[in-house]
Amino acid sequence: MFKSKIILFSLLAIILASVCFGDFSEASETRENCICLVYITGVGCPNCAVTDPVVLSEWTLKYPNLVAIEYEIYENNEENYPTADEYFENYISSGVRPGIPFLILDKDNVSLGRFEVLEAEKRIENLCENKLPLPDNSCQKFEDLDINNLPGKPNIWVNGRVLTPVGEKKADDELLKKLLFEDDILSVLEGLDYTIIVPELVSFSNGEVNFDNALLIDGWRFQWNGEGLDNSLPINATALAGLSNKINWSKIFYPALIIIFVLIFITSVYKKKKSEPAT
Repeated sequence: MFKSKIILFSLLAIILASVCFGDFSEASETRENCICLVYITGVGCPNCAVTDPVVLSEWTLKYPNLVAIEYEIYENNEENYPTADEYFENYISSGVRPGIPFLILDKDNVSLGRFEVLEAEKRIENLCENKLPLPDNSCQKFEDLDINNLPGKPNIWVNGRVLTPVGEKKADDELLKKLLFEDDILSVLEGLDYTIIVPELVSFSNGEVNFDNALLIDGWRFQWNGEGLDNSLPINATALAGLSNKINWSKIFYPALIIIFVLIFITSVYKKKKSEPAT
């Protein structure tokens, strides 16, 4: 009976700890099971005006593990058209005229034109994971991809956030993925050098997206909504250390307290059992 109680309370401690700590691994698991797509569009295209906000804003908020790699080819023709042209060549059937909007999930799942692009959500709903289709007709898991090596000047949309290359792309790949997926962005930035900037509008066809926060880090502009950085502090994450540490300790304190309480209880029960006279 005594051993059964010990086992029961030990299991309880493990369950409570896993519930409290579960959020630490959730973002990592989401990142490892991404649904990736490539989306080729152009600012000023009337059909793209219908699909841009749906694919890049609505879907990336609706599906937390969706990664949309956007190649805009009108305003960024020089940087992005060579990559888009390679996608057209390798993913559009012979005899079919290339055009935009164009959405690619894989070689056998492509959507050309606004009606087909909007219909692609039905396939996304049924996907658990999807590798990123690359221009040369190969594919790669997002977790294994080095974002810095993506050709051209893509916008990378995840969770209502966007990454855009603005110079020599040399950021730590793991850092970029954490910025896209982790809930606690301040903690991710702790100890790093970056520059806080005024958010820039990201243009859609017939529209634009506003963000609350923006920063530059190693050749990338990262923009997001929600909790931001304090512009009154020095622009390096050292100034945020106190705040970030407080956030981290608050996550650790309560599950640790639960575990300590259960261990004390088990110890007290064990001592009481030992002190009882043998029968």
